Amino acid sequence: MIYIATNCDEKFYRQKPNNVLESLLKYKKYKIMFFQIGFNETIDGIVNVSIPFDKIKHSLRKDTTTRQNFVCLESGEFINFYNFNDDDVLILIDYDIIQQRNFNDEEIYLIENIKDNEFYLTRNEFADETDSREEFDTVCFDKTIMNNKEPFKVYNTGCQIANIKTWKKLYEEWVNIYEEWEKKCKHHATGQLTINYILHKENMIKELSPSFHSAWFMHGLKHFNVDNKFHVVDGNKMVLFNHHAWHSDFIK
Repeated sequence: MIYIATNCDEKFYRQKPNNVLESLLKYKKYKIMFFQIGFNETIDGIVNVSIPFDKIKHSLRKDTTTRQNFVCLESGEFINFYNFNDDDVLILIDYDIIQQRNFNDEEIYLIENIKDNEFYLTRNEFADETDSREEFDTVCFDKTIMNNKEPFKVYNTGCQIANIKTWKKLYEEWVNIYEEWEKKCKHHATGQLTINYILHKENMIKELSPSFHSAWFMHGLKHFNVDNKFHVVDGNKMVLFNHHAWHSDFIK
């Protein structure tokens, strides 16, 4: 089974438009799942999974300097709240993303042929300065993992794709490092850096094309809009998942 999932808490759900779910239903190709943090809403055509705050053990932060009750389901903890099979594939996208078009054949092949230990994300930066040592140092963990390896690149966790067996591996590593992250890192975005650290350490990263998922805020990415649809310059391609981040030009 292949799932496309998103998540948010009730406050966010009530305050923000439901564009991501509407767009997924419009282009429905795979089963749609909605992780509802702290509430329970039935939405037709969607697998609705309610996750109480008090059941989240390793992905809930109440002490970040930037957000209250910050939940980082990108850690993989969602696996504890639904009966997945190991060979199921889950695409987890942020709530501030919209699907702009159908999947093409190349994207379908990628999703339906993912192997164990393959974790797909899009780079967060497309500028020449790809060695993000300063951001890596922010995570404050074992820096020896970068010795004799490729420069540390930051990958955006707004869209993550892996089979459940690989999601479990990420979560297992996340559990081991969660307390250290909680103690040393107080900005919510360091959750993304921590996931990057784990994926680099475990050699799990596979790179998605920016035409699959990208955003106006990605460093150095050349892009343009046509009729409120987000495109990347490379190949003149409309992006599948537009990470609009509630920017003024996202399609409604």
